[in-house]
Amino acid sequence: MDNAGNQADGKMPRGAKPSPRNALAAAMPHQMVGATPASFLYQPNALSFWGNYVHGDCVTAEEAFAKACNSPEIFIPEQEAIDWAQSNGWLEGANLSEVLEKMTTNGFQTGGVTYDDGGYNSVDWTNTSVLQNAISIGPVKIGVGGDQLDTAWHNGFWNVGKKNGWFATGFGPEPKEDHCVSLCGYGTLSWLAQQFGVQVPNGVNGQDTGYALFTWDSIAIIDQSSMLAITYEAWVRNPTTIIMGTYQRRILEVVTTFANENDGTWLLTPSLDLAFIKTNNTPNGNVEVHIASRASNYQQRILDVATIFGNENDGTWLLTPSLDLAFIKTSNTPNGNVEVHIASRASNYQQRILDVATTFANEDDGTWLLTPSLDLAFIKTSNTPNGNVEVHIASRASNYQQRILDVATTFANENDGTWLLTPSLDLAFIKTSNTPNDHVEVHIASRASNYQQRILDVATTFANENDGAWLLTSSLDLAFIKTSNTQSGCVEVHIASK
Repeated sequence: MDNAGNQADGKMPRGAKPSPRNALAAAMPHQMVGATPASFLYQPNALSFWGNYVHGDCVTAEEAFAKACNSPEIFIPEQEAIDWAQSNGWLEGANLSEVLEKMTTNGFQTGGVTYDDGGYNSVDWTNTSVLQNAISIGPVKIGVGGDQLDTAWHNGFWNVGKKNGWFATGFGPEPKEDHCVSLCGYGTLSWLAQQFGVQVPNGVNGQDTGYALFTWDSIAIIDQSSMLAITYEAWVRNPTTIIMGTYQRRILEVVTTFANENDGTWLLTPSLDLAFIKTNNTPNGNVEVHIASRASNYQQRILDVATIFGNENDGTWLLTPSLDLAFIKTSNTPNGNVEVHIASRASNYQQRILDVATTFANEDDGTWLLTPSLDLAFIKTSNTPNGNVEVHIASRASNYQQRILDVATTFANENDGTWLLTPSLDLAFIKTSNTPNDHVEVHIASRASNYQQRILDVATTFANENDGAWLLTSSLDLAFIKTSNTQSGCVEVHIASK
């Protein structure tokens, strides 16, 4: 916007105020999570001033930029950023911590969707390893002194073609914190210059460490010593963005024919029939399968049968897409390896069609499941070497003797919810406790990215609750089967649409 150069004193608006000492003291510091890439860059296709060409809303503009770093990108309209800052009294100045706090519960709203921040932690920007690890999780919000950046922006960007990758080097200490920017990448100066298609300036060592820095509708390359000289505070959000529009509409809330019970496993079949695999306290000591139909609104039982399996709880019970009954036995096996046992639906669960020991050693630090193609998957969620969740899969084609996937994911180890694989083998985590706004969240990393890229981070309509089973349907709707503490004393099914 051309009026950006028409400031009365020739300087760009700023507006950052130092976060209160009590907020800084109370903040939990960022801890290293997983492996840190050698170099990294968020480079959104669309940028804006987000009001910071006229107003002192740099702290808000940085939030809008952080949303643009989402995958897929989220572009917050400039007027929405201006309106949001004004409605909160921050159009002409704000401290970083108060904006971060507000964004966790009342973020940008556009197109009927709300974009919030996740929780936030302070970052030790003087520790290179910690800072770069934080940036690899999400853009790091920093408070800086802005005088030297202002000069470099005019000389390297605004007055010479407005090309990203302008250099900010050779800075000394700034006298005060008055501007908010975002660190969105790191690497050698040469590597960063290559990403933007620019040359390292004469006299600057391209092998020195540098950072990509968003400010005033542009991304700069700043050398590490300059960044250190002007920075006063730093914060990282995790996740950077929570999308509030998804899973906001309840499409089903129904009381079923089943009395509350927890002696087994509750699930929904691909046709959304409600199934209960009863594995304890059965009359004849054998596992039972009970199904109520979706067509009857869960009022009519279409199956009540005792199976060939004796009651057992040393593993995971589930139904395959063809409704065969499977038991993944994960402890107390004869040879110390996980076993897969399947009884066919065609035989009314009286005939075993598979009994096999697998390549996996017995283990219970995670979630076991069968994929739609009946490959055996283990989502390991604790005690991993690098502190990140891992996905391990052995193929059905090899009779579970051959691993076809062993990979560490973008997710840090966590057990405050339910882990699963979607039909397309994306990795999903339904977080049901200890969320910033006390609502259930859904987080998904794509199989296409080898589980390195988040494709969804969203808070849902459901308040945190653990009185039942959480799952995603085949269409990725979010379902909660509430099996205790219901008003009627009967199991309930609640579904929010994707």
